[in-house]
Amino acid sequence: MPLAARLGLFYAAVFIFPGVHLPFFPVWLGAQALTPAQISIVLSGAMLLRILAGPALAFLADRAENRRGMMLALAAVSFCAAALYFLADGFLPIFLISLVLMTLYPSIIPMTESLAMRAVREEGMDYGRVRLWGSVSFIVASYAMGWWLLPGRESHILAAMLFGIALTFSVGFLLPAEGRKDSAAPPLSWANALKVLRHPVFLGFVLAAGLTQSSHAFLYAFGSLNWQRLGLSETLIGFLWALGVVAEISLFMASAWLARVFGPVGLVVLAAGAGVLRWLITAQEPGLAVLCFAQALHGLSFGAAHLGAMHFIARAVTPELAATAQSLYAAVSGGIMMAGFMALSGPLYEAAQSTGFYVMAGVALMGAGAALVTWRRWQGGLLVDAA
Repeated sequence: MPLAARLGLFYAAVFIFPGVHLPFFPVWLGAQALTPAQISIVLSGAMLLRILAGPALAFLADRAENRRGMMLALAAVSFCAAALYFLADGFLPIFLISLVLMTLYPSIIPMTESLAMRAVREEGMDYGRVRLWGSVSFIVASYAMGWWLLPGRESHILAAMLFGIALTFSVGFLLPAEGRKDSAAPPLSWANALKVLRHPVFLGFVLAAGLTQSSHAFLYAFGSLNWQRLGLSETLIGFLWALGVVAEISLFMASAWLARVFGPVGLVVLAAGAGVLRWLITAQEPGLAVLCFAQALHGLSFGAAHLGAMHFIARAVTPELAATAQSLYAAVSGGIMMAGFMALSGPLYEAAQSTGFYVMAGVALMGAGAALVTWRRWQGGLLVDAA
């Protein structure tokens, strides 16, 4: 089976879990009588731990050149952790389980991205047309969960999450096995990996993309609950999440052209601008047609930022440090920044409900400014060497 097909299947498997977890896990938490503040703590807590765990796990995988083995191990432990939710009762057990699960499972995705971008460099694979199968899977999982979920049946959310993790583990065996190409070469050092994080251009890009992505925190934490408050059905909520990812898929279909036209940092500028518009619209509690338009902007506000990040790392970082750089980026942007804004989301939602999206518009605007500064400083080449 061609490598592109195997990676596409794995993307489809690995994104079932977030397709259920992202829109509907807060609904399960609400059914366990957790307050908005407790929900935000559960959702943000593991992001802080992942700041250290994610890059460390990816560095070990890079050092051993055995990303598949690490990904299979992470999926196996994640399945065991998620199964414990059925026994959890109260805030503290749920928080502790989430701390383990959401530290380990999300660490699989940066390693997948490093394998994909290596295939882009070595085999000319079209990244967007492979990555879009993850988005298709997200849509199917999100919409199916909205259709399947009935009041009082929130345990179905946990069952669907477990299914996604189990499928990820199974399909993971299709990924290419790796081994050190040169056994005489010295192993990758942590000092070399730290050069990536310390480089001012890398830091500037992470700040820009991280602010742009973190502006989604309020939606991720309380979008479904807010739409329930406004009277939208679970099926319609699932449709709104799916609509955003349909737009994301459309962007990935044109990813090669977009990367050539805008460049990695230009894509983040585009994403941040779309984010500002999206959150300004959503804050006003518009009618369904306008809300659908705002959700369709997800293709730009998330998709363009993600595409820009993948191409930036592929161009700015050597292949030997790819997974580590991916995880460092994910840890800072999806860890420190996302966790901070997730934690803010609970009190913000209690105080402001939909108008909290105005704050997210400001966050996206800061991301645009940071991206413009980075655009001027990066010349488009490698930032550090592996040796």
